[in-house]
Amino acid sequence: VISYRETESLVLANYNAVLNKVISDYGITETKIIDLIKSISNDSKEKLFWYIQKPLKLEFFISILIYLKYGSEYVVKPNYKADDKGIPYQHAPGNIGDINITSKSVNWLVEVTLIRNKTQQYNAETADCIRHLKQADKPLKYLSFVAPIVHPDTEEFYHNAIINMIINDEDNCFMKTYNIDGFVDITQCKHNLQDMRTYKDDIVTKMRKKFG
Repeated sequence: VISYRETESLVLANYNAVLNKVISDYGITETKIIDLIKSISNDSKEKLFWYIQKPLKLEFFISILIYLKYGSEYVVKPNYKADDKGIPYQHAPGNIGDINITSKSVNWLVEVTLIRNKTQQYNAETADCIRHLKQADKPLKYLSFVAPIVHPDTEEFYHNAIINMIINDEDNCFMKTYNIDGFVDITQCKHNLQDMRTYKDDIVTKMRKKFG
C-alpha cells in the first residue's frame, strides 16, 4: 500500500508540476485564466500567449482552469505537445482525447473545440470522443464536450449515446455537452462530475416514466 501511494503521488506530482510551473511563471490566477478563456470565445485580443493558435490555446487554458480547481485531487494531463516550459505547440494526436483528469477510480475526459460549423462539429467531435471514453481503464468514466456553441445535432448525439449505454448496461459512463461559459461556471463550482451524473439520472427518470 505504501509503495502504491508513493508511486501514485509521484505521477500526480510529475504531470501536475508542468501546469503548476506555467501558473507560477506567469502569475496566473483563477480570475485571470477565466478572463483568458473569455478572450478566446469573445474574439477579443489578449497579449498573453498571443502566439499560440486559438484552438490549442483553448485546450491550454481549460487545462489550467481544471488544474487550479482539481489539481490537489486528480492528475490533470493535457495531451497536447508542450515545450520544457509547459507551453503547448501542437494539438494532441488524433487517437487520444484532449485532456485526461484521472484518479484511482475516475477517468474524466474533456474534449475541447472551437469548431462552430454544425457539420464539422458533428463529424469530428462525436464518435471519436465516445471511442476515447470507452478506452479509459478506470471504473468510472466521464466525458465533457466543450465548444463555443453546441449544435442541436451534436447534443442529440451525446444524449442518444447515453441512452445506448444505459441499454447496454454500461452504467459507469457519464457525459454532457457544454458551451464554454457553461463549462467554466460548472468548473468554478467543482460540480462537473455531479452535473454529468445528474444529467444521466434525468434521462433515466424520463425513460422510466415513458416506458415504465
